[in-house]
Order: sequence, then C-alpha cells, then structure tokens
Amino acid sequence: MKDEQKKKITEMRRQGRGYAEIADVVKLPQGTVKSFCWRNQIANANLTDKTKPSKNGCRNCGCQLEKKADAPPRKFCSDQCRSEWWSKNRKPNSSAVCTCCHKEFSYYGKTVRKYCSHDCFIKDRFGGTS
Repeated sequence: MKDEQKKKITEMRRQGRGYAEIADVVKLPQGTVKSFCWRNQIANANLTDKTKPSKNGCRNCGCQLEKKADAPPRKFCSDQCRSEWWSKNRKPNSSAVCTCCHKEFSYYGKTVRKYCSHDCFIKDRFGGTS
C-alpha cells in the first residue's frame, strides 16, 4: 500500500465514508481498507452518526454535557431539547375507544383510559361541559 493511498483512506474515513466506497476510490480490496483502518484506530474515528448520540452528549442536539459528581448523568442539555426529543421519538403504546364520543384515540402509559379528553369525561360523568 502506498503512502498516498494511506492518506486518502484516513482522510475519507474521517469524513465518514464507508469501506466499500473508499476501496473503490483507492483501488484496493475492501478487506485491506478495513484492516488498515482497524490497525490505525480510524475504524470509527470522528464519524458523524446522527442516530447515536455521544456518550456524554445531549440526545437531541449532541452538545457535550458536564457530569456533576453528586448527580445522576444528564440526558439532555435543556428542557427545550428534552421536549423536542420526546415529541419526535415518543410513540403512544395503547389505543382505545372513548365511552362518550365513541372515537378511537391513542394514549401513553400503562393505565387503561376510558375517555379521549377531560371534556368527554365531564360530559359522560356529570352530563355537562367543563
């Protein structure tokens, strides 16, 4: 393997390129490229994968979080990031039919729900509106 190829492999891998793509560019077998990367600790170095946050980073934006000695590890840098992440990633785990308006609705949590809203609860239970 030539020095030019080594530099190109290192550069492309740090840009987040895959082994197959690099192998095509430098005209080497994919296994050779992969072995070179693993031996030189650039197998996963500086890869930007948005799906996996860094170990000490915010789950939403990825910014670094400081660990306080007397507190549990933080997952989000702010309430805004926490809200954004939950609204994008949280999925309702159950669905039911409202006993008042007979519409199907989805809800979070383990307790069984009978009403889709507080208004339906008041109408069904007390015969009025809130």
